Amino acid sequence: MSGDIAIMELRVRDVFGPGVALGPYSRFGWSHPGPLLYWTVAPLYEALRGASRALPIMAGSINLASGIAVSIILRRVLGPLFALSALPLVLLVAGLGPHHWTSLWNPDIPIMPLALFVTVMWQSTLEQRPSQPFVAIVVGSFIVQSHVGFMLPVISVAAVAVVLRRLASTHTHTH
Repeated sequence: MSGDIAIMELRVRDVFGPGVALGPYSRFGWSHPGPLLYWTVAPLYEALRGASRALPIMAGSINLASGIAVSIILRRVLGPLFALSALPLVLLVAGLGPHHWTSLWNPDIPIMPLALFVTVMWQSTLEQRPSQPFVAIVVGSFIVQSHVGFMLPVISVAAVAVVLRRLASTHTHTH
């Protein structure tokens, strides 16, 4: 490993040692908001006895899990129209290329979780599920802690979803 990924690997090693309180280091001289990215990767890294191959495996796992969750939600909400709605997801996956999906680099890793966050928030405007707030908080937090540049999209999507949900409930109660 080299560059940013090597620095990230050092932080992953610290999770079970001295601990990690901050997120990935920024070239601008500060760290991103939190260590959730490191905490997510550390168990597999430790299980593989500190093998660097854990980093791309975890990146791929995070992206795959996010994509599967998006697909499940779309299938549940849209039924047969799921096939059409999955097209943008397929184009995203194809367009970014295979290297992106195994890259733990902090500008890359939040992209699929952001797709999941948008999907969960969209679903919350249509129906309420008990797990939605938990999923939204964990995924949104992971995204922002990994790269602060994703804060505005996360906050914006959440705000729009809250407004739409309130408008829908107000409309339902008045009719």
